Amino acid sequence: IGSVRGYQGYSISPVDGVDSSGDPFKIGGTQTFSNSLEFSVPLVPEARMRATAFIDYGMIGEKSLTEIKRGGYGVSLEWFSPVGPLQLVFANPIGDKPGDDITHFEFTIGQRF
Repeated sequence: IGSVRGYQGYSISPVDGVDSSGDPFKIGGTQTFSNSLEFSVPLVPEARMRATAFIDYGMIGEKSLTEIKRGGYGVSLEWFSPVGPLQLVFANPIGDKPGDDITHFEFTIGQRF
């Protein structure tokens, strides 16, 4: 939820073969970049609840940033509850490729960094 929404966390990565179970062996990258653009509107100001629309974009690579590029877009509902910030995210990937681990729903509670 902290980078490119629409993909599983830490799933956008260069790979080096497959592991013993046949899953891609993700090696991470030495260079990364991610950016988000969000538009939010208050839904219930007294309850500190708002709706947002977003678009995310990220790049990662071992030798250059142009190796893997992915994006995502969607909407979210944010509520600053008494136990901490709660966020429900409904996302879709942009530019997904076969083998990408995508997700359409994410949930967090607690501070975002």
